[in-house]
Amino acid sequence: MDTPTRGARRHWRGHPITWDGEEWRFVDTGKPTVEGYGTRPCIKCGEIFHGSNHGDADPCLGNLPGVDNACCGHGVQRESYVRFTNGVVLEGFKVVKSK
Repeated sequence: MDTPTRGARRHWRGHPITWDGEEWRFVDTGKPTVEGYGTRPCIKCGEIFHGSNHGDADPCLGNLPGVDNACCGHGVQRESYVRFTNGVVLEGFKVVKSK
């Protein structure tokens, strides 16, 4: 991954972050993301997720059949994705609500 330019913006679990030229920082607190990685909850569901690398289900999504990895985007639509076990990846999907 290329080094971002100073002032670049992204999101982490829905929280706006910015690149200060040396590291990513949370916009609201100014703290480095490495300090808040395991303690900032998802901005959408409020849960703290410790990573799918441990085999745990994302609290926003749960377990999805035929899916090996997925992220709801935590309120940021363009960061959402679903990776199916057959290798197909869908990114930036819209939220679909049912009654």
